Amino acid sequence: MHQLQHLQNNFQAVLQASIQRTWSEDYTHIDLEAMVAEVEQLNRRFTEIGEASYQLIAEPSEELTEAERFEAAWINYEWTNKAKAFLILWRDILFQTQKALIFQNDGLVSAEKVQQLCQAAFAKTEEAKEDFLATIDRATKTVERKRKRQNAAWNLQQNPWPIYKTQLLEIPKQCERLQEDFQKLLTVATHFHNIENLVQQTEDFCRQEITNVQSIAQKTVAEIDQETTPKLGKIVHQLEELEAGISLPNHFSSFTVELDKEINGIIEELAAPVNTEGGMVELKEIPFKKSTKQWLDAEILPLLYEVWEVTENTHNGLKMALINIKNRALLLNAEEKEGKSALSPSDSSSICQPLTVFQKNAEQAASSLESLSALISERTAQDFNVSEIYKETRNFLPVPLQAATLNQFKKGQNEVQGRFFKWFDRLWSKVKVFQANVEIEDTLSDSERIVRLIQSRMGASDNSNYSSIFLTKGFIGESFAVGRKRELSHARMLIDNWKKGFRGAAVITGKRFSGKTILGELIASHFFDSNTIRLSPNTAIKLNGRKLMTDFDLEKALNFIVKYVDNKRPLIWIDDMELWWDNDLPLSQNVRTLRKFIDGHSSHLFFLVSMSNWLKTQLNLFHETSEVFQAEINVDKMSLDEIRESIMIRHGATHKKLLNEEGEALSGAAFSKLITKTYRSTNGNIGEVLNRWSCSTVKIDEDHVRHQMATNYSLPNFVTPDIAILLTAIMMEKRTNEYRLRKLFGPAFTDKYAPILQRQISIGVLKRQLDGWLEINEVIANDLGVLLEEQGYLKYHR
Repeated sequence: MHQLQHLQNNFQAVLQASIQRTWSEDYTHIDLEAMVAEVEQLNRRFTEIGEASYQLIAEPSEELTEAERFEAAWINYEWTNKAKAFLILWRDILFQTQKALIFQNDGLVSAEKVQQLCQAAFAKTEEAKEDFLATIDRATKTVERKRKRQNAAWNLQQNPWPIYKTQLLEIPKQCERLQEDFQKLLTVATHFHNIENLVQQTEDFCRQEITNVQSIAQKTVAEIDQETTPKLGKIVHQLEELEAGISLPNHFSSFTVELDKEINGIIEELAAPVNTEGGMVELKEIPFKKSTKQWLDAEILPLLYEVWEVTENTHNGLKMALINIKNRALLLNAEEKEGKSALSPSDSSSICQPLTVFQKNAEQAASSLESLSALISERTAQDFNVSEIYKETRNFLPVPLQAATLNQFKKGQNEVQGRFFKWFDRLWSKVKVFQANVEIEDTLSDSERIVRLIQSRMGASDNSNYSSIFLTKGFIGESFAVGRKRELSHARMLIDNWKKGFRGAAVITGKRFSGKTILGELIASHFFDSNTIRLSPNTAIKLNGRKLMTDFDLEKALNFIVKYVDNKRPLIWIDDMELWWDNDLPLSQNVRTLRKFIDGHSSHLFFLVSMSNWLKTQLNLFHETSEVFQAEINVDKMSLDEIRESIMIRHGATHKKLLNEEGEALSGAAFSKLITKTYRSTNGNIGEVLNRWSCSTVKIDEDHVRHQMATNYSLPNFVTPDIAILLTAIMMEKRTNEYRLRKLFGPAFTDKYAPILQRQISIGVLKRQLDGWLEINEVIANDLGVLLEEQGYLKYHR
């Protein structure tokens, strides 16, 4: 009985030591790493005893007694199975404890519940230990008669030890893998918590931004109201300072970067342990990274985009309110200087009306943000947990759209087919409508298509109050000047270098309506203040009390400036170089003059000139203007963000509400979508964008308008060589008349080009201004430029 006595004497001590090293003193905590290490130690002890017994039976000696044979066989046939059951219980306790800790980490189970589980696990282990010891005790006390009968029965069976041995060796491996996977799940859970914190930080940031702008609005209203007699100049100055200090940090951009880092840190896939059954551990393949990204994209990010958009719209709403008040104050200040009645204290509330309206909108925005935040919290609390892997009835982080699609498919093939045929019928109807439109299109002449294009870009006459703010040309103050930060930075560098002694000459180029004039005025305003001399044909300039009419002679004007400018080092701003010619003085002569003065005086005069892309190309061929100017600043295209801000500022200045087709106020997302669509149809040309926006907006009543996107017709290829030569000449000179064209084309004008000219006027390609000059119709000027470039008649793009 030596072997059984050894088990009885040592097993209790070995097992008790393992339990003590695994559980805490009050049994409310389990050391998982120790549990994995102890199962390895216990298995080694069980294997040593089982292997020794197996060898004793396989190679029995003559001295082996019946009792010793029974002892060895009992260990292989009975005790080893009990040992396996005990190790499986140990493994299951490890798994259930890990599972409980995952739930606790997700905030779904309290620490007290986990402690209770550990105590229950200890009680179960103690019960198994006592049963184990009782089994050994019963085997030790087995009488001789029963031993012989049991030995005889076992002799007829195959020894199960080799199978048990394999099974015993597998359990520590399972425990080790359980612990490795548990650590991986904790890492995923850490990333989940970090993502939740990122979302919460973004919500808090947006919430704080709305609070800040509400505070600014409230403070501004209070400061204006407390003035006994509002001082308009002071109000303007305060509003300018406020507006300059308002900026919305691109927090969402940094959020996206951090979110990508967290998602990239999540394990791609894991065969996660989700259950134990007998000697097996049930695994579930989880594509953690893919599922996480899909779920966030479907459930959280759309809501977070709305949160950010609400914040951005509120921020822009404050800026527009301040701009509106400032513009109103400037007008009243001008009236006051002209001797009209001063602003009364009772009128201060009317000045603050845009801010009052903004405060109501900001309250609604704050309420919307809280609703969105609550929905985000509900979704993350319900689904965004690693513990979701243990739910057998659902996939991990399911995307609702996918589930809905599967459910619809399960309703039956007939229903799917029915929906398909309905969809096909609708598609066929659209195809027939399209075919009808194509047939109509084929019957239209080029002239009809041109007229249709021009009419589609003409705004309604009854909406002039709205359109006038969008269609005002030139520089109307910095309130409506948006963007151009990159171009202004370039100009600053050129001017700084000029102050160090380098050449001071820059040319602003661009298509029609791309904002060349506005950029030139911004450069003058930002860097030269009142030290700017603006040169235009046939206008008066004054220097040191002396006056000069420029006519169209640029040399006379520049000589006058050089003679009387003293040492002020001014900016010479020549906008629209195309206009510097008349019947007696060609443009080429003025260009040669400009080149001579830039070469001789650009060390103390800074020359800024604007011209079209095609004129720049033409002049470079004959006058090498690229060598004259220090740099070219092209303004063909503005960014979407800049154009969006420009439209929103102008729309806010109209004090009209934009409605959708259902008569409801247009949401921020829908507003932004319309702007994006308009932007793409014009390739980012700011003037074209504002014109398209204006002509697509129809009046509902005095306070409301609706956006009705016009069909984006294209200009047909109607140009023949003779038409192209005539229109190119007019495009190059920008404006002309019959006298000028007759001198240009000679005798051929009367017979060949005069009829063409009249035809282009009659279909609207050319327009005669009130002063008699002819110009390309501005609503198709850029389209015509592209067409002429495609035909090889001019260089329209930069």
